[in-house]
Amino acid sequence: MTKQVQIRRGSTSQHNSFTGVSGEITVDTDLNSIRVHNNSLAGGFLLAKNSDLTTANVAEVTNLYFTNSRSRLALTSGNSIGYDNTTGNITLTPSGVTASVYGNSTIVPIITVDTFGRVTGISNATITASGTITSVVGVSSGAVSNTQIASGVSTEGLSGISNITLSANSIFTSATSLSRIVNLGNAIAFCNVNTQFGSYFTANSNVNTTWGFTGTSTAAGMAQGFILELYNGGNYTQTWPNTVRWPGNVTPALSPNLYDLLVFVTDNNGISWRGSVQVGYTA
Repeated sequence: MTKQVQIRRGSTSQHNSFTGVSGEITVDTDLNSIRVHNNSLAGGFLLAKNSDLTTANVAEVTNLYFTNSRSRLALTSGNSIGYDNTTGNITLTPSGVTASVYGNSTIVPIITVDTFGRVTGISNATITASGTITSVVGVSSGAVSNTQIASGVSTEGLSGISNITLSANSIFTSATSLSRIVNLGNAIAFCNVNTQFGSYFTANSNVNTTWGFTGTSTAAGMAQGFILELYNGGNYTQTWPNTVRWPGNVTPALSPNLYDLLVFVTDNNGISWRGSVQVGYTA
């Protein structure tokens, strides 16, 4: 014969004043729900029915339930990030910087970045130099001022150069620039003009002297020249390099006890030098 088991039951009011033994189950006839007891809590623990498990009936404590709308409302916009809490779409607010390519071989971009890492400003600036130039490669134009050219560096191709201090073995070839005076002192039996050190040389002649020209640029398509201010050259024999060509192929006579200005230029990297002279300066 089938047996039916009925557990203790009572109204909600009755349960609120009833403390069941540990593990005991009772039925709340008002709520049609089960209560589990622990021999301590009056009324025990009310178990939820499936119909009770809706977002409207679940109490929020520390564990929140999330829906699309609740998740979207939990987020806000800020720091140039736009947010639509209806659709959940996130966008970046324009920074005001124009989309473009900045900088090239002669200008550099100046970039402004805020504390959030956003680029908030950008502009172009022409490259200028201050301090010591240590390398000039592939430069076609640019302004250089108040600058020291380091040892072994060529200034070919630069324009707008001023207030330059040359270090040893620098090649100073700009046609629009100033050059420091290189004093060779008293000429000796062999005297060398190294055009890497400058383009204006001075010397005093007190012995017969053989001259040599070195340091000529090897760059294609470049002209180079220098001036030699020679004192008392007429009192001694001056032997010039065999690459020097004088007007009419006649070596000029120089002045004794006066200053002569000898100008030499080459447009073929020193294979030949054209020479000319202005003689007889008293100072």
